[in-house]
Amino acid sequence: MGLTTSATADLLHYREAVTGGIAVADATETPYTNPESDEEILNELGEVVRGVFPPEGLTEEAVPESNVLFRRAALSRDEVLERSQSWILEQVPYSQSKFHKNQFGSYRQDCSGYVSMCWQLDRSYTTANILTKAKRIGSHDALEPGDALWFRQTDHGHMALFVRWSDPARTKPVMREERKTGTVCLERVWTSTWASEFEAIRANNLGTGGDLPAFRTRGSGVRIRKQPSTNSPIVTKLTGPTTVGVKCQTLGESVTVGGITRDTWAFIPSLGGFITNIFIEGSPESLPGIPACE
Repeated sequence: MGLTTSATADLLHYREAVTGGIAVADATETPYTNPESDEEILNELGEVVRGVFPPEGLTEEAVPESNVLFRRAALSRDEVLERSQSWILEQVPYSQSKFHKNQFGSYRQDCSGYVSMCWQLDRSYTTANILTKAKRIGSHDALEPGDALWFRQTDHGHMALFVRWSDPARTKPVMREERKTGTVCLERVWTSTWASEFEAIRANNLGTGGDLPAFRTRGSGVRIRKQPSTNSPIVTKLTGPTTVGVKCQTLGESVTVGGITRDTWAFIPSLGGFITNIFIEGSPESLPGIPACE
């Protein structure tokens, strides 16, 4: 079967969209399996072109109850990232009809339900009505951790949570998302082409109060561990120097790198794990002003 020029362009765009991202989380991401032929790709592309991602199946009226943990006070960016990491650690599967409940409330397991959870909204919103709880912020350069990239066209759309930039040019964002059926909540790098299809938005209840003390990491490929030990599972990896909010610090396994030895580890709630102080700028034995983990 021959492909039309339009179908070929769509096909190339789709291939880049679903395979161009570099997974930066741990092994929770479900690998994308490339179809074996253009016909198979077009069968899948047909659904994607019509909806980019499957249209969300529930309206807000279908949600049985509001989240009891909903809070109207300003939410800090560190809190947003901590909430977002919870679904990644719990490997919450994509679903347009199911709700996932944890310490942060009960929310629908699709893209906008996930962002609703991250933003601690009163219920699971859709891409059609999320702008009643958020606002456009213009250029992607204005994005800060905890904002979102949003797309809506007619009866379909997609959105995901912005974490940081993966490149100095600020064109390839690291995003957390509920992507599509057959995958679990994950963190991955979007291609610049895919990201350009989306608008930058910010939650109305997102403030700066309560943000954790910020520290800068050093090095590349730095592993964030579930516990303060090199034998503990890897939660995620930092592709380069990153500004992180530290909640507390604790003694753990003694680690030596480049002649420096440290047994202190810092807990980063937005990433859901610990980093050895060796990879904090200055490699301090203890981080000033940071309490001990309970």
